[in-house]
Amino acid sequence: VNVAHAAKITVLISTSAAATIRPQLSDDNNNWYDLVDETDTIRTFAVNNQKRAFRIESGTKYLRLFITNDITGVNTITAVIMSQA
Repeated sequence: VNVAHAAKITVLISTSAAATIRPQLSDDNNNWYDLVDETDTIRTFAVNNQKRAFRIESGTKYLRLFITNDITGVNTITAVIMSQA
């Protein structure tokens, strides 16, 4: 998703079972970088049959969500990316 004009990004995620969400950032929509915290740990968000929201301070042009289904069955996952100028 092109988020070049967004100062802040809010991601809304809902799942029907366990999943792990890993935001990735890019400046060219080709090379992707994991979002890390101050301790250089990759930021991930665990969502298990719930609705969660998290915010990302933008400083990039593109955002994607790398989603891992943590179960072997069916998992319905909905993601909404909202931006604020």
